[in-house]
Amino acid sequence: MNEATLALPGQASGSASPGAGTGPSARRERAARDFRVLPGFGLTLGYTVLYLSLIVLIPLSAVFLRSAELGPEKFWQVVTTPRVDVYKRQL
Repeated sequence: MNEATLALPGQASGSASPGAGTGPSARRERAARDFRVLPGFGLTLGYTVLYLSLIVLIPLSAVFLRSAELGPEKFWQVVTTPRVDVYKRQL
């Protein structure tokens, strides 16, 4: 048998190897891959995560940098002040 008799209908002989994405399952895979519920979802999600992480990370990093500036002795002095003790009693 030659290649012309082995070709599928709609497929030119020798133009694509068998299983190269021309069957119905390949079309379903392409359709599932190309289907998007919300266009631009990835970009929007990325922007949202970036924005929220900046809102959280900038103040949090400021807290850590400020406490690192104090040094261990000053930090302990600030933590053990009577004003802090009042807050501990309220909890």
